[in-house]
Amino acid sequence: MKRLLGLLSGVLAVTSAVIVAGPGARAQAAGPAIVPVVPGRILETRQGPNDKTVDGLFQGAGAVAAGGEVALTVEGRHGVSGAAAVMLNVTAVGPDAAGFLTVYPCGSARPLSSSVNYAAGQVVPNAVLAKVGEGGKVCIWTKAATHVLVDVTGFVPVGGGVSPVVPGRILETRQGPNDKTVDGLFQGAGAVAAGGEVALTVEGRHGVSGAAAVMLNVTAVGPDAAGFLTVYPCGSARPLSSSVNYAAGQVVPNAVLAKVGEGGKVCIWTKAATHVLVDVTGFVPVGGGVSPVVPGRILETRQGPNDKTVDGLFQG
Repeated sequence: MKRLLGLLSGVLAVTSAVIVAGPGARAQAAGPAIVPVVPGRILETRQGPNDKTVDGLFQGAGAVAAGGEVALTVEGRHGVSGAAAVMLNVTAVGPDAAGFLTVYPCGSARPLSSSVNYAAGQVVPNAVLAKVGEGGKVCIWTKAATHVLVDVTGFVPVGGGVSPVVPGRILETRQGPNDKTVDGLFQGAGAVAAGGEVALTVEGRHGVSGAAAVMLNVTAVGPDAAGFLTVYPCGSARPLSSSVNYAAGQVVPNAVLAKVGEGGKVCIWTKAATHVLVDVTGFVPVGGGVSPVVPGRILETRQGPNDKTVDGLFQG
């Protein structure tokens, strides 16, 4: 359930040195790009003997009502200090109906983005990079009544080499009155065909500028069959990695750190025909102290002709 932190721990180099930036790159102040913490629960709406938060705050208030939200204090809790953004694992537990959670900085208008998509009765987690808003808080809105759990796994200090943004939709393949992107680009094209892909422009959209990588929430909606999405930098060979795994008819989101490829684009390939939604939550500037790589599998417990790791270790 700590997918984004695990992803960052596995593929990112976090530096404490001042970076000498190349042409067009941003000079970064000394200090860590990302500060990981031991996971700690900071929101727990359930009431039970073990349903506790790390400090006794924001616990036991009961399910959040449909259309309601929680203004969750993150600054000053569980080691978070001077944060521009926080890395959270957000879980919907037992929703009354299908819907979604939106996590965004308090004090900003609620965006048309989803952070966690759920069906009735499910328990659905997702990793979220959340920009911190007014009063050191992030707001969590829910479409249907549901319990909500939040664990903090790290934070981005101000000037820390990752630039958070208010979540914004930059790919929407569905066609509907509310199925819009922030700039009208990459919307309404219809489901992506099986074996097809979208070359999605990320550079220069929704505040992304000079990006080496982007932080995305990628969602498969209503696939025709079981399969997966692979997100990778355009211009690179498509790796044997999965970014979102889905079954037929599901709505499945996942947080993805995506290295930016040729033309300021990331490519999204799908095994089965499906609608695809993408929200951007932040980006890593060139020289930002975080080193993105093309996705690579480093653990594969299955045994099959295509069940391989990048170096033959930890497979089978």
